Amino acid sequence: MTLTEASFWTRRFGVIALVAIFIVGVVLSILFWPKKVKPPDEYLTPNYACTETKEEFLKRAVLEIPSLEIDPASEAIFTLNTDTGKVNTLPSVINVYEYNLKKQSTSALSDAQHIAGKLGFEKEKMVSDEKDFYIWRDPVNKRRLTINKKNMNLKLETDTQQIRSIFNTQGGSLPDDQTAKNRAQSILRTSGLLDDNMNFAEDDIGITYIKIGSDGKFKKSSSLSQADLIRVNFRREKSMITISSNLIGAPEMIKEMTRTVGKEPTKTTTTLNNKKVDIFTFDATVVLPKLQDSNISVYIGPENKESQLSSNLRSLYQIDFTHWPIFPDSCGTYPLITTQAALDKVMAGEGKIAYLYEKDGDFVSEYMQKNVKKFMITQNVKIVYYETPQEQDFLLPLYLFSGEAEFADGMKGDFDIYYPAIDFNNIQNKRVSKPAPEKEEKSTFF
Repeated sequence: MTLTEASFWTRRFGVIALVAIFIVGVVLSILFWPKKVKPPDEYLTPNYACTETKEEFLKRAVLEIPSLEIDPASEAIFTLNTDTGKVNTLPSVINVYEYNLKKQSTSALSDAQHIAGKLGFEKEKMVSDEKDFYIWRDPVNKRRLTINKKNMNLKLETDTQQIRSIFNTQGGSLPDDQTAKNRAQSILRTSGLLDDNMNFAEDDIGITYIKIGSDGKFKKSSSLSQADLIRVNFRREKSMITISSNLIGAPEMIKEMTRTVGKEPTKTTTTLNNKKVDIFTFDATVVLPKLQDSNISVYIGPENKESQLSSNLRSLYQIDFTHWPIFPDSCGTYPLITTQAALDKVMAGEGKIAYLYEKDGDFVSEYMQKNVKKFMITQNVKIVYYETPQEQDFLLPLYLFSGEAEFADGMKGDFDIYYPAIDFNNIQNKRVSKPAPEKEEKSTFF
C-alpha cells in the first residue's frame, strides 16, 4: 500500500469513527436524557373540590379587599423595573383552604374565664356580658380584657398613661428582641391561646418598636433605645403546593418548583403504609388587608416591679389575638390567572394598595393620604394567602406586587399591592383528580 492509499484509508476510517461516536452519543442522550416530570394531576388540572358546584364556590369565595387611598390628583404612573424587565411566572394551580369556623360552645364562659385567669384577671368578676363579648377590668393595673364568646379571639389593653408612668417612675428597660419573642410565646402558650398546630418558625415572628406619643397613640420608633414597647408580630404560612417523596419524579418536581417559586420547600416526615415518606411543602405567607399587620401581636414593655401579677405578666401590656382555625389539608386546588394578566390589571390601577409609606416610614400611626407620581414595580411577584379580621369561608391566594413609590414632593417610599390570583372566570364543578403515580416498592425474596 502506497503512502497515498494509507492516507486515504486513514481519513476514511477517521470519518467512520466520528460518525459512529456521534450515533452512539445520540442513542445515549435519548436513553439517559432526563425526562420532563409532570407535577401531580391536581396541580396540572385543578379539581375545584372545595364545593360540589361552581355556583356555590363563587357565592362563598367572595373577596373584599380594602385599599389605602391616594390623592385623587396623583399621576400614579406604573412602570416595571425588575432585573429581567419582565414579570416572573408562577405555578398556575395551587391549594385553597376552608376555615373550620365553629359555633359558640356551651363551655364558652368557662373557657373565657380560664383565659382571663391565666392573664391575671379575677375570672369570677366579669364586669360585662354583652351580646358577643365577655369583658373584664383590672382597676389596679388599669387593664381591660375583651373576649369574643364564639371563638375566644381577644384584645387585652393597658391604659397608655399607665405604661408611661411605669416607664417614668420605675425606670427599667426593654428586653432584647429574642427575649421579647420568647416572653410573648410563653404568655400565649400558658394562657392556652396557642395549640400544638400553631408552631411559629423564627422567620414567622417579627419585631416592631413602638413609641407612645403625648396623645397616648402608638407610633413607630426607629430603634430599641427610643422605644417604649416592643410589638411581637406572629405571622403564619400555609402550603400552596405539596409534593411527597414517594411520587415518581419527586426530586425533579421539587427542583423545578424551587426554581419557579424562588424559595426552598419545608421538609417534614410522615408514615404512610408503614413507610416513612418525606413531605415537601412550598409555603405562602398569610397576610391581612394592611401588609404590616398581623393577626396575633403581643406588646412587651418594661417590667412593672410594683405589680402583684405573676412574673411573666409584669411586662405584658397588650395582646391583639385573632385566630381563624383552618382545616390542615386543602379542600381543593384552583386555577390562577397569569402573573402577566394580574400585572396588566395592576398597571391599569385595579390593584389594592396594602402598604404605602416613605422609606422607613411610620406605618404604625394612622395612614395619611399621599400624592403618588410613580409606582415602580421592582420585585418579582409573590403568591400570598389573604385573611381578614372577620370570618370568611375560604383562605384564598393573592398576587403581591412590590416596589418603590415616587411621591409628588420628591420623596420616595415603598409600596405593596394586592390583586386576586384565582381565575374566577373559569371556575368549574368539582372533579376527581387522578392519583399521582407512586414508586413501586421492590420485593426481596429469600
